[in-house]
Amino acid sequence: EFEAIVNARFDASQLKDGYAPFCKHFFVANDFTDARVNVLPLSKDNEHLVRTEYAARNEKELPILQRFIPLELIGGADQLPVAKYLDLILYSREQIQKENESMGKEKGDETAPWGIVSIKA
Repeated sequence: EFEAIVNARFDASQLKDGYAPFCKHFFVANDFTDARVNVLPLSKDNEHLVRTEYAARNEKELPILQRFIPLELIGGADQLPVAKYLDLILYSREQIQKENESMGKEKGDETAPWGIVSIKA
């Protein structure tokens, strides 16, 4: 259902440039999921909850310093607001095929010019 809704709303003229030529952003109103934001504005009310740590997204990356508020300190994910928009991060089909090949994955039969590689709420 998610993919069908996104495909119905897709308009290539609305793509925004990403960090590289093969990367684009497609912003879509989030009136069809319960995706919640993963950031909160810092305020006097929550600054005492901020924690820091060095963390890596995976074992191949170096850890970087990050700041965060543990979910349990705000009452869980249900306390985060539902995102008004979704940022769909797209890679070109060619880039997806290159990355799949570099990881030893078989070439799929997808033909769409863009594929969703990440979603930010």
